[in-house]
This record gives sequence, C-alpha cells and structure tokens, in this order.
Amino acid sequence: MNHDERRRSLLAQVEHLRIPRIDELNKPLGAVKIDSLRVATDGRLAERLVQAGLATRFQRRTHLPRKDGRKLPTILELQPDGPPTKRAKRGRPPAAKPSVEELRDLVARIATVENELLAEKTRNIGERIAETKRRLLELSGDAEANAIRELSELTAARRSIAKTIRDEVFRRIERDEEFPARRWLGIISTERVE
Repeated sequence: MNHDERRRSLLAQVEHLRIPRIDELNKPLGAVKIDSLRVATDGRLAERLVQAGLATRFQRRTHLPRKDGRKLPTILELQPDGPPTKRAKRGRPPAAKPSVEELRDLVARIATVENELLAEKTRNIGERIAETKRRLLELSGDAEANAIRELSELTAARRSIAKTIRDEVFRRIERDEEFPARRWLGIISTERVE
C-alpha cells in the first residue's frame, strides 16, 4: 500500500468517528471549529492519523474520572490537507539551533543594551545616592538616621530597576530588525539569577 492509498484508507476510517459533545471537552474551543474534531476511541487509529499528519491531538483521554464520574475521551482535530504551517509564537525558538557565534552576539547585545538602559534609568538615582553619601559625612543624630534610611531606599530602588529592566531589554532587541540573532531570544530566559 503506497502513501496515497494509506492516506485515503485513513480518511475513510475518519468518516466513522463522531463529533464530540461539548461536555466531553476539557478546554475551550478557541479558534477550532467543533466540526473539525472527532472522538478517537481506537488509540492505534488516532496515532496513525497523527503520524500521517491528518490530525493533531486536541485533547488526550483522561484516565481519572472527573467530578461527575465520567472519563474524557481522546479528541483529534482533523487536518485532511496536512498540518497547517506553524506560525512562530513570541518567545518560542525556531526549529533550528543557533550557532555559538549567534548566541555570543545575542548575549553581548543583551549585556550592552541592559547596561545602556540601566545607566539611563538609574542616572538620577545614582546622583541622589552620591549626594546622600556626601551629606552623611556631615550629619548626626536624627538627620543621619534619616539619610541612612534614604540611602537604603535609593539602593533598593536601583536594585528593583535592575530586576525589571530585562523585559524592556528583550523588547528593544526584538524590535531591532537589523540584528539577525534576535530570532534566538526565545531560548533565553528573562529571569535574573542572583
């Protein structure tokens, strides 16, 4: 049996699968049309349809009963014309892998943009910290305690800016269409490790 005959045979078997009832779904339909869904009672048939690119799993069968005592079936989304072309989602890496040079360029760009942004956003705080330190040398008593508290707050504010700045760095790099390595941003976390 050649490839085309196998596809026709699988499509013929799909005609016998029923459309699921709404109460059999465990997630919202979203943009999926219910007419394109089928309940797969035969796991082997479901696997063959997925492998042939004629369907994707919309919902896996649940082994444990729900609160109402029912188990949910496996539901497939039919794609008789083959799988759709996948659109890249923000934050998702492309299928290929980056080269060492691309990653090195990307990490260097992240560090550069982060330092520029940090300097830009903390310049005023840095000036206020320097001024408070100068004043501290001349103060005593309650004024000194107030200056120490102010210095502590300014330092915490600078740290807070450094933690929140990474998202902005990624947005700026993502918009830079002249920088080809930006396509690999999706494989790097924006989280800071202290």
